[in-house]
Amino acid sequence: MAINTSGKWWVGDRPEDIGEYLKAYSSDEYKVHEFRLSKCACGSVEFQLEADDGEGVAKRTWISCKESRYICDSAEYWDCWPIALVLWAGRI
Repeated sequence: MAINTSGKWWVGDRPEDIGEYLKAYSSDEYKVHEFRLSKCACGSVEFQLEADDGEGVAKRTWISCKESRYICDSAEYWDCWPIALVLWAGRI
């Protein structure tokens, strides 16, 4: 099934749908060229994503074990007010 974009929020039915969303979301300057599904050492693919679009930072926290990881160089620039964007728990 494709991502449903008819409502306010995009809704997918599998984790790999995140790649399609990111390609559509990315700007011309910062194109997404590749998507890799994140998987925690505990085996989970369910995480909460906190991000600040203005600062270009993001951090994911795994639902099952609560471990957090910054994405790319976000730790260096994390002095911001992030919002929780995505919780993968069967839906995007």
